[in-house]
Formats: sequence, structure tokens, C-alpha cells
Amino acid sequence: MKVMALISSPVFSEVRFLILGAKDYLNFRLTGRSVTDPTNASTTGFLDYRDLRWIEEAGPFLPLLPSLSWPIETIGTVKKEFLPLLGVEQDLEIPVLNGIGDLGAVTLGAGVRNPGECYGYLGTTGWLAVVQERLATNRNLFSLAFLREGEWVVVAPLLNLGNAYRWSMRNFLGGEEYQVAEEALLRHIHTPIQVWPYLDGERTPYRNERVRSVVARLTEGATGMEIHAAFTRSLLFALRHAWEALGAESPTLQLIGGLTRSEAFNQYLSDVLRKPCQVVKGDAFAPQRGLYHLYLLSRNLTPPPVEIVRVYLPREDKVLEELYREYRDFAEKLLRGEGDIPAYL
Repeated sequence: MKVMALISSPVFSEVRFLILGAKDYLNFRLTGRSVTDPTNASTTGFLDYRDLRWIEEAGPFLPLLPSLSWPIETIGTVKKEFLPLLGVEQDLEIPVLNGIGDLGAVTLGAGVRNPGECYGYLGTTGWLAVVQERLATNRNLFSLAFLREGEWVVVAPLLNLGNAYRWSMRNFLGGEEYQVAEEALLRHIHTPIQVWPYLDGERTPYRNERVRSVVARLTEGATGMEIHAAFTRSLLFALRHAWEALGAESPTLQLIGGLTRSEAFNQYLSDVLRKPCQVVKGDAFAPQRGLYHLYLLSRNLTPPPVEIVRVYLPREDKVLEELYREYRDFAEKLLRGEGDIPAYL
């Protein structure tokens, strides 16, 4: 629809370039060249994944689209007129790297750059991602070209994460008291109340914009803390459901994002996933760190390893496992829009 709106706009005939991202605009102003990277290009719908070229079906947009260049490649030098603004008084040629789109920068900043490595971003919304040498076969996942030809970041996005966590705190705990939320999860992790947390639809493991949250086994005696624990646990289960759709085989999972502030959430995520989870230090600066690592790679230097704040090791929990299987079985029907609600729920 955005494409059709732009074509029908009276100013379309005056358009000379289509700039696809903020960093592409900065690069364009600095060098005068319109260039983007394959990661950014993968999000447009105009990229042919077979040969990483713009598709012919782009039609009237084709002459306007930027050139494609790998993230670590130099696309030009800074225009002389901008040198004083950068504090450079000498007449120097300063190279400009192409750079990489937001998700690519976050991926590098999480310490993930080699095939088989995985991480989870636990923010307002979130995702799980793995670097691999093949496109995803699951059409509900996103495949974005990465650093080098033949490398892909495969992403399982989630619409309900930190936003749903805060909504639950406000409605069942009376405010955003994180210590109270932590205590609720520790005390009631095994509550029989089941929640499917789809406040805003969901995207993984199946895209369903119409699905909404379901609560089962809610009784008159249930407390706000218990309901919040059930809601938070459902987010853990949703992450495992997405992990299984991703099909990654990494022995560990790096974690970044605001929800990693909850030690209980991190520990129970490790338990639910049945694998060690490592929280990366300074996750708020992951994109900037990723760009620094990209610069080092462009100079054939090895980026330093990210610092791990804490490692959470999985504990066997048969009750959680049984609750997850019940969650998954109904989530499959709910997200697919198939089948009836089981009688016991």
C-alpha cells in the first residue's frame, strides 16, 4: 500500500532517489552516493534472495533504488565541504563504510556474527535470531542477508513481550513495581492458571493479527500476584514456542533487552528453554557496539568478545515442562485458527 501511495503521489515524478534507512541517508549526504546494505534491502520486498539483486518487478522504483554493497565495504569518502563540521581541518580523504541496518547492528552488538550463534532481544517487543548459511524454510520467519554472501540472520519476531509484561504489572499488581513482579514470579511460577498472551496478535510461530489472549483456570481465589505470574510464564512459553519454530541448535543463548533486568525471568527462561542463557553487558549500546565491531571487521581485525554479566544454567522442572506442553498444544490451534478449545480448559 505504501508503494501504491508513493506511485500515485503528485511528487513521484520529481523523486530521484529512494533512501531506505537513516544510515543510508547520512551516507548519501556525506558521500553523494545512494547505497544500502543487503540486510536493509531484505526488509523492502524488492530484493531477490537468489542473487541479492533488485527484482525486475520493482518497476518504476528500479531506477530509484540504491546500489547494493556489503556492510564492511567502503562506499566513498566524505565530501570536502563536510570536513570542518567533523572537526577536520586538513584536506583528508575520510572513507565511509556502508554500515548495516538496525537488526544487523544489534546482532553484532549481541556478540553474534558466526553461523550457528543465536541471541534473543527481550524488549517491548522482541525476537530470537540465529545466523545460518541458508534461508529459513518456515515462511513465518524472516531471513535477512547478513555480513557476507551466503550468510543470513533468521528472525522469529514476537509482538508480546515487555509490553505485555508491563500491562500485566499495571493491571494485576497495581503499578510497575519490578521487585513485586519478581516476587510474584518466584512464588507462583507453577500456578495452574494458564495464559496465552496475545494482546496484540502474534507473528511467530504463526502470523495471526486477529488472535487475542486467553486465560484458563482462573478462580475466585486467584490473587493479582498469581495472575501476573501466569501471564509472565506465558511469555516464557511463547519464547520457547518461537525457539522451536526457529529450529536453532546453539548450545547457549545470548540475551539483551530490558527484560533481562529480571533475574527470575532469565532463570526461568533458561529452565523453559533447557539451555544456558547469557546476559550481555551494556545491551542498551548493542547497536553502537555492533557498528564498532563492523569497523574492526572491515579492517580484518577480530572484534573483542562481548562481556557476559551472568550465566543462567537450566534446572530440571517437570511441572514447567508439562505446563509448556499444554500451552503449546492449544497455542498451535489458537494461532492457526484451528480446532476447539479443549474441554478441560
